[in-house]
Amino acid sequence: EADKVLALAERTRAQPTGVLHVICPPVIGSAIVDALAVEFAASVPDVRLHLEETMGIYDPRETLADFVIYPSFTALPDSTLVARKIMSSPYILAVRPDVLGVRPSPKEPDDLEDIPCIGLGSRGTEWKWRFRKGRQVQSYRFAPVFTTTLPSALLHAAMQGLGVASLPTALCRRAFDDGRLMPLLEDWVPDPVTLYAVYPSSRALTTAARQFLNLLLERLPVLLK
Repeated sequence: EADKVLALAERTRAQPTGVLHVICPPVIGSAIVDALAVEFAASVPDVRLHLEETMGIYDPRETLADFVIYPSFTALPDSTLVARKIMSSPYILAVRPDVLGVRPSPKEPDDLEDIPCIGLGSRGTEWKWRFRKGRQVQSYRFAPVFTTTLPSALLHAAMQGLGVASLPTALCRRAFDDGRLMPLLEDWVPDPVTLYAVYPSSRALTTAARQFLNLLLERLPVLLK
């Protein structure tokens, strides 16, 4: 009861104080959130920010975290959770140029049939990519030669020439610029990933959590352009 009273009192403060605990996947943390977390912590000296980067899928109802940054290719249906959309990150197909060999560059998703592909997901993933071209939607199923749950590992595998990968555009932009990778099927756009801030509907955000979430909402889309 005392903890609830203290938590309620903290939420009414205009100046954030206390502990802020945020969970996010490592690739998102190391790419951008780390720097924003440090900036936020420096601006609010009365808040002790704990940024936890983990590959585990955390249910925010079962953790002490204020919110979880959760990437998803589909909508989050659970009505007992609040899922605040932070941003959508576009994906693109990428491949090391020599992987194509003498093959012509594919024009349609089905043209990938004779080209090795690598996948992002768990072992039980249904390996398929869905593409959009205007109003057209097409799926392509593949048998990956390499799989991982880490986008950074998928990027390195693509640069090693293991096959075609669907990657966040921001993650492989430098490899495009220096020629280590080239884009494929640029007219066909893979589904983007959407980043959500997820927390239980029964739990109000603290002042610190609201302010840090607002910083993410404002800055992440700009940083990932």
